[in-house]
Formats: sequence, C-alpha cells, structure tokens
Amino acid sequence: MHKTLLRLSQTRRTTDAISTPHKPLPSAELNPHPPTTLVGDEEMNTPSGAVVPPQAEASPGSLAFAEARAESGTAHLDQELLEALEARSGKLQILRTKAEAESGLTLVEAHIVCVQSPDANDAKKLIDSALPPHAISHLQHLRRVAKYDFLPQSVKDHLDTATPKYDSSSPSSPSTDEAPRPPPRSKGSSRGSSRSRPRRLYVIAAPTMLMSTTELALLLQRYTTQIHVLPIPYTPPSSQDEAQLWSELYWPVAFKAHNPFGPQPVFVTKALEAMTPTAGIFMALAVKAARQTHDAGYGEAFGAVIVDPSACFDGPVPVAAAGDARWRDSRQSISCNAATLSVDQRTHNGNPAYHAALRAIGMIAKQRLTLSQELPQSEPTEHGFFLDQPLTELEESIYKDSQLLRGGYLCSGLEIWLTDEPCVMCSMAILHSRFERVIFGERMPATGGMVGEKFKADARGKEHNSKPEVNGDSSVDPKAGLGYGLFWRPELNWKMLAWEWIDDNEGLSDCLKPRSNGSGSSRNEMVHV
Repeated sequence: MHKTLLRLSQTRRTTDAISTPHKPLPSAELNPHPPTTLVGDEEMNTPSGAVVPPQAEASPGSLAFAEARAESGTAHLDQELLEALEARSGKLQILRTKAEAESGLTLVEAHIVCVQSPDANDAKKLIDSALPPHAISHLQHLRRVAKYDFLPQSVKDHLDTATPKYDSSSPSSPSTDEAPRPPPRSKGSSRGSSRSRPRRLYVIAAPTMLMSTTELALLLQRYTTQIHVLPIPYTPPSSQDEAQLWSELYWPVAFKAHNPFGPQPVFVTKALEAMTPTAGIFMALAVKAARQTHDAGYGEAFGAVIVDPSACFDGPVPVAAAGDARWRDSRQSISCNAATLSVDQRTHNGNPAYHAALRAIGMIAKQRLTLSQELPQSEPTEHGFFLDQPLTELEESIYKDSQLLRGGYLCSGLEIWLTDEPCVMCSMAILHSRFERVIFGERMPATGGMVGEKFKADARGKEHNSKPEVNGDSSVDPKAGLGYGLFWRPELNWKMLAWEWIDDNEGLSDCLKPRSNGSGSSRNEMVHV
C-alpha cells in the first residue's frame, strides 16, 4: 500500500533505521552480548552457541508482523482503489490558535521622531534611559530606527503631508502640548554643510501613554527633530506572513521565530515537510470515504481517514477510514429505500455517535483491543455504539489491511484527515484521543470546534457571518467560527497541530455536493460534522 501511495505522490521519504532489518554481526568477537531473537513482541536472549528454536509466527500488531506483511505484499491496500484515486491538488495552511486569534493586532499610538542620521543612536539611547524597562521589551519586534525608503506608503504619506506634533526648526511648533522650543544649535556643532545635509532617520520613541510630546521634546532638545504620532503594532506577530502584512500597513516588523501564542515555527515546519508529499492522497481518501457512505444514503458527505505517519515503512499509511452514517438508524427504523431519505423523515440531526470522526476513532479502538488480545480477532461484533464496523468497500479495505502497531494510547502519534472541520463534540473526541495532527478541508462556521477565530457580534449580540474583527483587525479569515480552537489551549491536557487544506480546484464542498437539509441552509450551516 505504501509503495502505491508514494508512486501516486511521486515522492519518497527517507526512513529511520527501524525501517531496515538489522543484519547479524559477522562474529561473536564483535558482539559481546548474547544474540537476541525476536519472537512476536518479546525478546529471547540465547546463549552463544546454543541451538535457536524455530521462530514462532509474529503476533499481529508487532513490528515483525508488519514488516513480514509488507515484504510479502499482503499488507497492500486494494490496488484498484488506489490506482483509481486521483490525488487532490492544494496546500496546507496552519490553523491559528485561539490565543493567536484573540491576540490579533493591537495598535497603540506612539511618538515617531525624525532626527538626523548621526544623532539617531544617541537619541534612541537617551529615550530608552527615560523609559521603564518593561516598555522597551514591548518594542523588540519593531524596527526602532528606520529609513524613509523602508517605511510603508501610508506612513510616508502621513510624514509628507501631516503637520508634526512638534518641530524644533519651527518658530512656533504646532504642538497641542505647547512644548518649549529647544535652543538653537551653535554653528560649530552643525554637522555638514547645506550642500551635503545628513539624511534623516525615523525612530520609534515611545507610546504616547508612557511619555507626552512635551516630555519627549524636552528630552531631545539638543537635537534637531520633528515629532509625529502614528499607530504601531504593540503585540508581536505570530508568523512571518503576519509580520509581512503589518510591515506593509503600519511599520517595519520583525518575526523572531518564536510564537508565544501557539506551536513553535520549527515544529510546524518539520511537520509540514513530512505531510506535504502525501497530503493530496489522504485528502482524496477522505473525500472517497465521504462519497461512498453518502451515496449509500447512510449520512451526509463527510469523511475521515486516520493515518500512521511513523517511519516504520517507506511512508505514512492509512489505518482507518470512515464516512458519516448519522442517518443509518433512521433509515432502518422506517424501512425506507437505502438511496433516499426524505426531508420530512429528518426530524433531528441523526445519530451524533455515527459522525465520521467518531466512527474512525472507534475503528482504531477496536484494533487496539484486538492487538492487546482483549478482543479476539475472530469474534463477531455488531456495529456497536460508534458504528465501528466498516460499511463500505474503502472502509473494509483499509480496516482489513491496517498496519497499526501494538502499543500506545488510542490515537497517540496518529493523524486524522477530514473533509470538513469537526463539530465541537468530535473536536473534543479528537483531542482526548491524543492525535498528533488534525487536518480538515472545509470550515464549518456554525458548528466547528477547531477554528480559533470567532464571529463578530452585531449590536444585538447576535453572531453573523460578516467579516469579523479581532481587536480591531479586520484582516482575519471571513469564515470565522465559534472560536473554540480545541487543538491548542493551555487549559486543556493535550495539544496537537492543526491545518486547513486549501483545495486548488473547485473546493471540497463543491466536489462532494451534499444534499440540502431541507431548510435552505448551505453546507456550512447544516448539521454537525
């Protein structure tokens, strides 16, 4: 299966040493320890020279069992299913945490001092000495001294047209604070002639809440200065893209490669590099899982695929897939045709335990029980509370040939790929299952639990879908949601990385084309995922 996945993605990842069988050492002199024979998941130390009994058949879930299946080809997914699968084209975009969304962009008014280039550093040091220590730390993400050419166009326009709050060269400075005009500099202290005047630099002095224009003018009275007041970003950016946007709008900002509100960039980059080669394939698998259960009339067009990204083989492999089946019990209870369920017969949102994410997690739980021998592999089971039995061809193929290894807590170390943002209930189930990563295709603003941005409320306190603002920032995604951000919150006992899949084609919502729920609502407003 993994070879087919890699061929479809036209990439190949390098694997850890665990993917290569260990070769025996050439002689006992180079191996002071007794040889070890792997039997299932147990190690048996054999004295040197002793006869090693025939190796028992490796138990399901062990590394030896998985490697043997991979070598024999019995672990491969149905080739026809994968060959007919067309990988989706798109990109992964890291999801903003709730803290990132709430921090957003905080603007404060600050004094901008225009000073001659030779005096810039001295003026900056003098200003810093007059400020409390904590004030300087809030300015570390800003370029304190900037050339005119590097300033945003809006700032240039203000400096060129607006009257400064204070101008040391003006006989009567138009300052509302009535700042005293500093004494003129003597001719001997003049720097350069009129033919070669030194260029001017612009220094962020301090927020106006920490120092008035009058105080700043008195402090800098020995220099030829102009003082302007402009808004600057007071909080540090959480990403390089955010830093670039703020630099284009307000003032040159530096991204320090440290995110105080979410996962550190180094972990995000490493995970993204590992996920990108097969991202389109796993999203296509989730779409296929959604289509099959939807076409069978079991539920809405939502799908989930759970992937083991460990480097035990040549690449990540799917270990469970499930489509939404919320209407299956309703169809059975009314004995209606399996392909249709009328709007009148939908008196509720279906069985929430049969959501795609919960079904996929249930399949992993059943595999864990089987591998731990708490549930005999041959034991016939009904669909159970979470409908954890495969219903479609794709679900059966992946479940039957799953290479999930023994050990670990439920979904620890695994990824879950979903066609749509999971609802609040499924988001908490994903969190408590301890996934390593979660990726979804379409936002669900009315029901989703992963997105950290929140709806803007109108004057009546009613949430709506218009472009939201976070602390005055109207640049956040217009498809905001409930604002729970249930993947990275300090008060929860687990954190995981979350991405949104941005499809290059018609988008997953148009691709799946689900039925209406009878109220004229769009896909983003209908029942929970």
